[in-house]
Amino acid sequence: MKTAKKSYEEPFLAEMKPVPLRDEELAFPAYGLKLLPKWDLIPEEFKRHSNVWAKLVSEMFYGVKGGVAEKYDLEPVDGIDFKLASQHLRAALSSFEPKHEHKMAGVAYLTSLWFKLVVSDEAH
Repeated sequence: MKTAKKSYEEPFLAEMKPVPLRDEELAFPAYGLKLLPKWDLIPEEFKRHSNVWAKLVSEMFYGVKGGVAEKYDLEPVDGIDFKLASQHLRAALSSFEPKHEHKMAGVAYLTSLWFKLVVSDEAH
């Protein structure tokens, strides 16, 4: 029996860059652990939800309105494709595979690596 090769493998873990995902991987993200850094590589402040990135991801996950997400826009850092990074993060957040704490901390950490926060025009 031949198994379908996933579109992502080890390159992500080595470079922590967003990886392209196929449509079915976006619709049914079953490999969330492969999209996240290992728990040991995530800095403590992301695990304790004690920074703006962790708060932002928590608000996105739970659909909170009027918080950090409304004050800032995300702008990709040099070398990061916005769409690719957004899809990667969305698939990791939607996956049932990782424990919730790992998922939230990992997505917050990756978001901090791939984006910068810019004060939203609407926040003024």
